[in-house]
Amino acid sequence: MSVEEHVERDETSRELAELVARLPERQRAAVVLRHREGLSAAQAAQLLGCSEGAARSQASRGLDKLRLSLQQPGVDIERGIA
Repeated sequence: MSVEEHVERDETSRELAELVARLPERQRAAVVLRHREGLSAAQAAQLLGCSEGAARSQASRGLDKLRLSLQQPGVDIERGIA
């Protein structure tokens, strides 16, 4: 991997981390547990203290907000999706 590719990857990782940090707390936790830590929905639900369906829903909503903000820079993900 070239130096430029490393720099670009680091910038992308930093941008994504900033976006994840701006998600509402429950969505952020669900996204991190499910997609960063690789936990199942059942495992994430146990840690979050909610049902499996709620854990899936929170992760899905968080991912939707991340996708939107990546596709449309400047979108305020803290305010939600209309």
